Amino acid sequence: MQQYGRDSFGDPDYVSLYGLKPHEWHERGVRMLGRTAVECTRDRLAALIGRDIAAVAQTAPAASPVVVDLFAGSANTLYWIKRHVGARSAIGFELDDAVFELTRTNIAIMGLDIDLRHDGYQHGLQALGEPGEGLLIVFVAPPWGRALSEDSGLDLRRTQPPVPQIDRAPARRLVPGAALTDLACRRMHALCGR
Repeated sequence: MQQYGRDSFGDPDYVSLYGLKPHEWHERGVRMLGRTAVECTRDRLAALIGRDIAAVAQTAPAASPVVVDLFAGSANTLYWIKRHVGARSAIGFELDDAVFELTRTNIAIMGLDIDLRHDGYQHGLQALGEPGEGLLIVFVAPPWGRALSEDSGLDLRRTQPPVPQIDRAPARRLVPGAALTDLACRRMHALCGR
């Protein structure tokens, strides 16, 4: 992992996760697939995302947030969002068998309070049921698939699944009239050119 960071970004500590540099998380037994390392949100960016979401969450009238990551991967972004928001629970969905097993093991090694579920986002959201009175924060960052290329940059229509096709209905069912969810989806569609 340090070689990847050094070769690709000039920084051997680029793929820092769960608040640890690569040699620190590796010493603890944390492991990651190469494709997850390429797609994961490293600490520096995940912490920024967490702080930004926390700033918005503080303006919401509801307390006791629940954070859901529809495409958990390494669960590093989920970790940082939960940490900055002060969420009472963090739930991540991961459909890929190998990524799920490694992330589940990593979460246990690190002692993180994250509920990782081996399920797709659509079924997983439906299985969650009603969130209660708390604030529901849903993070949407699907695997890039063929979405990133040197020629065209990042095209959100080519993620797997494509961002515009991610079904908003389960989130609407969980949070009737969720203005924030709809606003986020409209912005996503605008970014995708729809």
